[in-house]
Amino acid sequence: MKKILLLFTDKYFIDEELNRTKLSEDLRKYDEELLDKLFQSDFIKQHFSKEVAGQKLFQIDQLEEAVLYNDYW
Repeated sequence: MKKILLLFTDKYFIDEELNRTKLSEDLRKYDEELLDKLFQSDFIKQHFSKEVAGQKLFQIDQLEEAVLYNDYW
């Protein structure tokens, strides 16, 4: 995920620290550029999408929770 976010240069990082507020805001706004990049990741698709009635749903709430509350960052 970090590799994906680094594609946006300093949009999601302040120095080396993840700007969780900005990332959360863009996830909630369904930022098209961000979601496009995230959908290209097999890891993201595998862990944060769910198929319902033949349609893939992106689980933004779960991704946001993982990013905001994970000590990895």
